[in-house]
Amino acid sequence: MSAMKCWCERCDLAQYGSVFRYNVCPQCGDKRCAKARVHSNCCTNNPPRGLSLNESVQKPPVGIRPRAIVRRERALEITEAMSRYTAVGKLVPAEWIEEMEDILRSIS
Repeated sequence: MSAMKCWCERCDLAQYGSVFRYNVCPQCGDKRCAKARVHSNCCTNNPPRGLSLNESVQKPPVGIRPRAIVRRERALEITEAMSRYTAVGKLVPAEWIEEMEDILRSIS
C-alpha cells in the first residue's frame, strides 16, 4: 500500500518522520490493534461473522478487592495517621489502636 493513501503508524513515520494523526485500524477502530501500527498486519480485534465489535466483546462485571489487600491498606492508613498524630504530640485515639490490633490478629 502506498504511504500517501495509508493510515498506519509505520507509513506515517516513513513519509512524514512522525505520527501526526490518531492511527486506528480501519476494520475494528482500535488504536491498539496490530493493523493500526502496520497496514500489512491482520486485524487482531475482528469480531466473529455477523456480530459488531460491541456485541462480540463483553467485559466481565467489576468485582471486589480481596479482603487481605483491604486489610493491609487499612493498616497502612492507620499507621500513617498514628505517625501524624504522634509527630504533633497528639494522643492516638483508642479506636485506632483497637482496629489495628484486630487487623493484626486477622492477618496472623
